[in-house]
Amino acid sequence: MILQSLDEPDKEPVVVIPTIQNTVDDIYLMISVFILKKLDPGKSLYTPDRKSMYDIFSDNERMELYEKSREIIKDFNFKVVFNLLEGSLLLSQFESMKKYTNDYEVTVPAFKNEYNIMTGKTEFRDFLKKAE
Repeated sequence: MILQSLDEPDKEPVVVIPTIQNTVDDIYLMISVFILKKLDPGKSLYTPDRKSMYDIFSDNERMELYEKSREIIKDFNFKVVFNLLEGSLLLSQFESMKKYTNDYEVTVPAFKNEYNIMTGKTEFRDFLKKAE
């Protein structure tokens, strides 16, 4: 996950490698730490050698941080938009989104035009069209 400051576009982006099973919780943890600036995780989420959340925190530490993050989020009124591409891991983590009280919206592709290296052709897909 990459966070880039809009206020300071020349500032180096923050890169955090999330967990696989708790990616939504990792997103909200990043929001609590880097955007709301209301949670100090005790360790840096960003490491120059790009360690993953698995390497930085134990399972128990992460679970405690996720719970703290959920509590912090309750006090703020904001919306998170999850713009998910076809095959996104987050499509399987929808239930995790429900644990947070903020507004959220999930968008998925309606149309896709993409080059297929296997066929050597550009292929168009209409996800709104019913299967025939």
